[in-house]
Amino acid sequence: MGHAPCYLLRDRDQIFGKDFVDQVKAMGIKQVLSAPRAPWQRAYVERLIGSIRRECMDHFIVLGERSLHRTLTAYCAYYHRWRTHLSLGKDAPQSRRIPPPAEGAVVEIAEVGGLHHHYERRAAQQASDETPTPHRVPAEDPQASRGSAPPPRSM
Repeated sequence: MGHAPCYLLRDRDQIFGKDFVDQVKAMGIKQVLSAPRAPWQRAYVERLIGSIRRECMDHFIVLGERSLHRTLTAYCAYYHRWRTHLSLGKDAPQSRRIPPPAEGAVVEIAEVGGLHHHYERRAAQQASDETPTPHRVPAEDPQASRGSAPPPRSM
């Protein structure tokens, strides 16, 4: 594991009870409390936590620590690679190039368990020859969508 942080900036919410405060002190972390009823003193973290809650956690049932970690890891990857931010000129924190139409058709790729999507251009030949990536939506079987019956069994 990594090292514990030196400081914990937090508000005065009662959810941070005595057990929490004692644990933080035992870890050698100094707590810095914001002024009462002053969420603007934590504007960036308030915005981030609100985005995580609204865009991710309100849509999932967390089954345990591993489930939470997997969901938040997927959301953070989506947030940094694909989610547009107005403050960045509608780009993502990890900037990406805009491919020209000549590079192929636009395909939808699921992110965060299908909750969010991003779109890329893929050449038709390239899309059928590549092995699917973890973020890629697999192509549907054309027979399955027609509702065709399985071949008859021989007796």
